[in-house]
Amino acid sequence: MKLLTLDWLNGDMSDPERFISKLFLGLISLLPIIAIFSHRTFGPALYIAMIICAFLSPSWSGYRQYFLQPILKGKAFHGYDRLTHSALLLFTLWTMMTLAWTPISGRFALTSGLFFIALAGGTIIWHSVRLPKAIKSQLADIYAIAIIIALVVLGFETLTGGFIRAIVPPTDDSLERHKDLIALARGTTAMMVMIFPAMIITHLRTGLKWPLLVIFVIAGVSAYGLGVSANLLGLIGGCFAGLIAWRWPSTTIACLFVLLGVCLWIMPLVAINLSPEMLAQLSGAEFSNHKVPTSWLQRLYIWESLGQEIPNAMPLGQGVDYTRWLSRNSGLFEVPGVSGVLKLVPTHPHNVFLQIWLELGVVGAVIVSTLLYGGGKWVLSKGFSRPLMTALAGIMAASLVSFLIEASFWQVWRLAAIVFACFGLALLSGEAEPSKPIDY
Repeated sequence: MKLLTLDWLNGDMSDPERFISKLFLGLISLLPIIAIFSHRTFGPALYIAMIICAFLSPSWSGYRQYFLQPILKGKAFHGYDRLTHSALLLFTLWTMMTLAWTPISGRFALTSGLFFIALAGGTIIWHSVRLPKAIKSQLADIYAIAIIIALVVLGFETLTGGFIRAIVPPTDDSLERHKDLIALARGTTAMMVMIFPAMIITHLRTGLKWPLLVIFVIAGVSAYGLGVSANLLGLIGGCFAGLIAWRWPSTTIACLFVLLGVCLWIMPLVAINLSPEMLAQLSGAEFSNHKVPTSWLQRLYIWESLGQEIPNAMPLGQGVDYTRWLSRNSGLFEVPGVSGVLKLVPTHPHNVFLQIWLELGVVGAVIVSTLLYGGGKWVLSKGFSRPLMTALAGIMAASLVSFLIEASFWQVWRLAAIVFACFGLALLSGEAEPSKPIDY
């Protein structure tokens, strides 16, 4: 990458553009710190940026164009962009409506968090795509550098058992400092979606293959070393999808949107058809010989338990965060061949698709399907560049892995991480195709 300076901040820009550029520079600079020390701050960082942007008149122009006009003028479903925005707004409103019948109290913060993440994400991305190309290019460079720094430090922390977190207050007094290590794993989870725009930006600046391999290896240190399978699988899956997308961008993105929709409608059938006999057979074979992590078997038990609940949740769902209430009223179970007992239902299903069906019902599933359809058609109709589509494929594949085996829909920091990854895509929107396509 070329030597970076901050002279561009004093270039020929309007006052709002200069203000936004400085705001985004500060936001990007915070990403490594947040990833290492406070992954839950990803959400509040977006909120603060949105509040600051809200004082600028261009923001209100965007809100009026994308949120108010489609509704007030009765054109909510005219055009795939408006269909997507309307479905997203309807989804956030539906989650709030389910508060009326969820058995667990005090969940308004979760639903409002989802709404404000959507609003904040839209605000940040709307402003970033409208910046001058030269400014976006500079911010993209800084974005890539920030993500690489975060990955290097996370790798260092993994190899040293959290050396930096150990010397920075507060002290973690938990058994074997598992809270510090979990926090580092969550920071790594966030980086596993942000890494793909950073990799593409690095590739565009250098025109070389080996920096991508170096970044992959650095990311793999914390993805593998901190013991969260979803991180490593997401990294591998995202890179694989990116490689395919470089060859066939539109086809790959279309397949990923279809795959997300298929998973949404197939997962409840999988869960309902899991049986205790099937799980007992698995427990006595592959898992008892420790060929497969115990956590994987625990997920199957979780899904089997929730599969029994899903038919009773139709059509409206049991309400926001119902799984947490279920966890408080569920028992423990033993896995044959594994010492100790495990929680039958934890605080979330470790599967976003099952969570939608259980907590938001078939209504929520239909709205999400509409969102995926509108979003997919909109992306494919825009004619985005190959680099942007490649990075998007990586983000979607890594997110799909997380949605399938780890994530909860109500983890605001995780949704904010995806927004920051899309922020990286927005900075890529001004990049041209490489002059010499790389043969992978």
